[in-house]
Amino acid sequence: PPTTEPVPVVRDVPISGLVLPSNYVLGPDYTARLVRNGNGTHEEIIAYTPVIIAGSLSDSEENTEFLRLGYKRGERWRYLIADRGVALNGHKLVELASSGFPVAGENAAHLAAYLHRVEALNHQRLPSYKVSSHLGWQGKRCGDGFLLGRTLIDSTGEIHAAPGIDELFDAGANCGHVVFRGLGSGDEQIADGFHTKGTYAGWVDVVRLVAPYNRVLLGLYASFVPPLLEILRIPNFVIDWCGRTTVGKTTTQRVAASVWGLPDERADGGAIASWDSTKVFIERASAVISGLPLILDDTKRAKDPRVVAEMLYLVANGKGRGRGNTKSLARTRAFRTVLLSSGGAPATSFTEDGGARTRCMQIRGLPFLAADDTTTDLVKGINLNLQAHYGHAGQRFVQYLLQRRDSWDDWATNYNQIASEYMANATSEQSRMANYAAGIVVAGRIAHEALDLPWEFRDPIKGPLWAEIAADARGAAGAERALMDVQSWANSHQEWFYGRHRFDRESNPIPPASGWAGRWDREDGWDFIGFRQTQLREILRDCGYEPEAILPTWLERQWLDIEEGRRGYTKRFRVGGQKPYLIAIKRTAIEEVERLIG
Repeated sequence: PPTTEPVPVVRDVPISGLVLPSNYVLGPDYTARLVRNGNGTHEEIIAYTPVIIAGSLSDSEENTEFLRLGYKRGERWRYLIADRGVALNGHKLVELASSGFPVAGENAAHLAAYLHRVEALNHQRLPSYKVSSHLGWQGKRCGDGFLLGRTLIDSTGEIHAAPGIDELFDAGANCGHVVFRGLGSGDEQIADGFHTKGTYAGWVDVVRLVAPYNRVLLGLYASFVPPLLEILRIPNFVIDWCGRTTVGKTTTQRVAASVWGLPDERADGGAIASWDSTKVFIERASAVISGLPLILDDTKRAKDPRVVAEMLYLVANGKGRGRGNTKSLARTRAFRTVLLSSGGAPATSFTEDGGARTRCMQIRGLPFLAADDTTTDLVKGINLNLQAHYGHAGQRFVQYLLQRRDSWDDWATNYNQIASEYMANATSEQSRMANYAAGIVVAGRIAHEALDLPWEFRDPIKGPLWAEIAADARGAAGAERALMDVQSWANSHQEWFYGRHRFDRESNPIPPASGWAGRWDREDGWDFIGFRQTQLREILRDCGYEPEAILPTWLERQWLDIEEGRRGYTKRFRVGGQKPYLIAIKRTAIEEVERLIG
């Protein structure tokens, strides 16, 4: 049976007081078990290097435990962290061979048995830490504080700047609070983006420049909303700055990101990511940063329009996709965040999912009200200085929330009052937007209280901007809006269509310089408006829609006159002396949408 004999063989075992089972020994370059037979006792090597357990980790929210395994190569100890269920299972332990652990198929079972006995003897002696695989609020009712990158703000508001897991183990430091540990290297990279640089005063000097611009100020205040989602019981939502101008949208996102961390979408680890990412990355990032804003730049960089559509749905619902494993269903992780997106086309143009669309506030127009040289200089200055000062405001904001727990109910009451004001005369879609607007307003007010911001608080949404947001919400169905926008384009370019063309003196059709846009018969006898495929796709993109999201919806609703037996969206019609394939929108579809929108 195991005993508590101290480890005598390897002098530099890095765990003070570590003990071995009596039937195992550590040599200078091996781990062995003692085997007794008729000729006495001999050592049977189970690993060609000393192996120990150097610590343990526990994640109470995920109900998982990990072991820090140590092994010696040459003169240096190396470590890796393994799921306890892997480390103590011979069939799974061999998976660690690719990470350098001294295991192979022939010794895995013996090595797993050895680790099991070492853990049993040293459970109380091993250094142990509590970890979490997500940032934001920790524990039930936020009782374990708030993780912001490598920093924990505990339930009293005290800040604990913790090093990484390896540094904690190496230092043998006592640590009673939760420490971040990602489920993979990508998670660690995300967490590293949430840190501080420069000074709080320096940051204030930068962001005070955006105070006159409501669309940018909205982004700043919205960045403070995610920690309040839990407190105010607001669902996840999306804010999307869209428009063809290149001046201001990304800068607005950088202002928002600077509250929490590195405001640079070009950095390997920062508080801004790009839509040029995989679905798996965005889903993982959403789960990791729960309680912080998810900021994705430039929808046009998405490799597949369906990524945008699926991620809007995912964020709006606050859960990752359900997945299975060989034994059962894997746990689906819930998260709380606000997605701050930007792009030339509205993010909602990539999807016809009603739940996702009605949770997306579209912010159109120029964030800084102009795109001239003066504005360009202002934006450059803001961007330059944000790289030098960031991350301080988020820490102070969360400290304030934790130190004012007795105000949480009052804030919730204030939120409900503001939402009710916004809901006056609102449609059901606008009522959802009213909840989001109220959350932004309350977050802005609390931020002014917590940070003593050097300008007078004002609601950046109420007034013309709310009218625009509400109008978008009222016509939230992108397919209908797109159809009306395309019809409007056709009305203003009637002479570009064969059938409504001009004639020369000999009564011959006069085609436009760029060629016919399609076919549209004259007067009341028309049944369809037919567009050249490239022309219609260009119109949709110019109007801010993604054709691959809109055209399938039009087809499904039977708004297109298609050729029987042919796949796709087209039908052949005569245009002049040719008979090309056109995308033909039925007149009945246009009249249906006109009645619907009113």
